[in-house]
Amino acid sequence: RELSLKEVQWMKSNSRHLLSISHNTVRRILKEQNISQKTYQKEKPAIRFEMANFGELVQIDAHSIPSIMGLKSIKLIQVIDDFSRAILAGRFFRTETTYNTLLVIREVVEKYGLFSMAYSDNLAIYNYILHTGFSHKVLRGNMGFYDYQVDPDKVLTQVEQALLELGIPFLHHQIAKPQATGKIEKLWQLVESRFIKEQKYKVLSLKELNSKYQKWIKWYNTSWVNRDTGCAQHERFKPSVFKPLPDDINLDDILCLKDTRVVAKDNSFSFDGSIYTISTNYNMIRSTIDLHVHPLKKIRVFYKGKLIQEFRYKHKKGDILPALQGNLANSKNLEALQTQIRRQNS
Repeated sequence: RELSLKEVQWMKSNSRHLLSISHNTVRRILKEQNISQKTYQKEKPAIRFEMANFGELVQIDAHSIPSIMGLKSIKLIQVIDDFSRAILAGRFFRTETTYNTLLVIREVVEKYGLFSMAYSDNLAIYNYILHTGFSHKVLRGNMGFYDYQVDPDKVLTQVEQALLELGIPFLHHQIAKPQATGKIEKLWQLVESRFIKEQKYKVLSLKELNSKYQKWIKWYNTSWVNRDTGCAQHERFKPSVFKPLPDDINLDDILCLKDTRVVAKDNSFSFDGSIYTISTNYNMIRSTIDLHVHPLKKIRVFYKGKLIQEFRYKHKKGDILPALQGNLANSKNLEALQTQIRRQNS
């Protein structure tokens, strides 16, 4: 339609001043001209859900803890049971990585057995999301660009792949709809207000923090009464659908980082800047081998599904192993941290 005289006069008087137009001004003009305004549909309320058995669904998530032990932040990776709300495993790390996530999942499997399903948000560690025309993600241990022709459902993260090898489907909430993770989000608030607040100025290392957190988990599971369930978490450990881990499954070869290498002419391969030479019992020249990697621990080498050799992980020259393993606080800030603790306790 054509602009009214009033609109034309208004635009002439304001355009030369390069003024921005506020939303309220636009709304008022539209209202004066009886032009209908587009209204956005209100978001539907989230539907509460709860599994019927212990071990039927676990939720995996991580939470940042800022300014602790002289570090800028640390990560708490945790797995909870949906039915009981129990913390099945939780550990503090310097960073949230795929391998650290697998370590926490392994702790759950070794302690309780195999759960039926897993659930998480859409973090790149857990799920492949095509954000734009191309995306930079990890596929089978290799970094690469995947164009728009890639079907996201066919790109597995290492966590998804490991869980599927155990027969466990890995579900994720809809993009930009995190309401279904409300149970674990509530738990983060409790951990912050109860455990972190109490320990923030008392601990000097991740090892000490993790040791105290394991005791806190035991207290939480046995003593804390959940508002939604009306009982302590351990009272809902039955009925349980956890299944024992089969004897023929080696978690070292499932809950690990996986990669491939082509063996060089001297029967060796490189990984993370170090050279590993395969035993002369095996002539693997030009063969493609599979690596099952446990960072800072070991590398298991497979060829066509058969274990060839196990190597001790070689550390790069200059690595500070205790720091990498998360046993010590940052020495640069340790003195300042000790001063903080003395003030807190004085």
